[in-house]
Amino acid sequence: MRARVPALTVAAIAALLTIASSYSLLRGYDALFGREPNPATVIWSAKIAMFWRLAIGSYLAGMIAPGAYFLARRNLNFAVLAVARAAIVIAVGLVAQAIALP
Repeated sequence: MRARVPALTVAAIAALLTIASSYSLLRGYDALFGREPNPATVIWSAKIAMFWRLAIGSYLAGMIAPGAYFLARRNLNFAVLAVARAAIVIAVGLVAQAIALP
């Protein structure tokens, strides 16, 4: 079990980064191209769109996590480097989305 902990950690971090990046991308898409009303926001409230973005991000994270886990089990150094570089790219994307499309 102890040998699996680093791989599980890499997979968990990759999953969390996937949720954050997909939320940012979906929010940017909604801000730029969201011309028709979202049925969820019309029926319920303005905050429901955030729920759906997070739900889609969680779904994507569930698809990314096993791949990240198996990659980390095969080559831990490469997986950690890939996740670290992805974290930098995602952080820049989040800041750009927050500034340009609040």
